[in-house]
Amino acid sequence: MVMAEIGGHLAHQLPNLHNHTQSGLQPSLVMNHHLELDCHGHDVIKKQRLSLCVGCGGQIHDQYILRVAPDLEWHAACLKCQECRQFLDESCTCFVRDGKTYCKRDYVRLFGTKCDKCGNSFSKNDFVMRAKTKIFHIECFRCSACARQLLPGDEFALRDGGILYCKEDHDVLEKSSQSSLTSSSIESNNNNSSSNNN
Repeated sequence: MVMAEIGGHLAHQLPNLHNHTQSGLQPSLVMNHHLELDCHGHDVIKKQRLSLCVGCGGQIHDQYILRVAPDLEWHAACLKCQECRQFLDESCTCFVRDGKTYCKRDYVRLFGTKCDKCGNSFSKNDFVMRAKTKIFHIECFRCSACARQLLPGDEFALRDGGILYCKEDHDVLEKSSQSSLTSSSIESNNNNSSSNNN
C-alpha cells in the first residue's frame, strides 16, 4: 500500500473537459450561397454542388443553413441532440462527438468527468482533488471509514480498487488485515500438522 501526501497544489480547477471533441460550438444560421432567387422569387441553383446535410445526408435546398463548424452544415430540421432530440439552433451551444450532436446538458451527463465518490459531473468552475487516477469534488474527498473530510496536506491511502481512507483508518485496516492473515496462517499450519499425524 502506497501512502501519498496531498499538497495544496492538488486542489485545482478542472481543465477543459471537452478536449477530445468539437465542443462548445455555436450553430450559426447562414445564407445558402449555393442558391439564388430568380425574378419570381424561386430558388435557382447558383453552383454545381449544393451543401450536404450532415444529419440526413441530403442536399440542402433551404435558403438558410445551420453551420456548426466550417465543414458541418445542417438542415434546420435535422440539427437535434442525439439523446433528447431537442432541436439545436443558433441560440444554443452544441457539442459534436464521433459525428453525433448533443445539447450541453446531455453531453456533460454522458461524457463529462464525474466524481469518483458521488458520481456527479463537475462544472467548469469546480475545484477538485485528485488521488492517482481518481478525481473528487472537494466536499467528497472524505475518508470512507470515518467520513472526515481530507484537506490539502493530509495523508491518505487508496485501497481495494480506489476506496479513500485517512492515514489513521488505513493503519487500523492494515493492522487488522495483518493479524487476520497471521491467524489464518496459524490455523492453516495447525490443520496441516494434524493431517500429517495421520
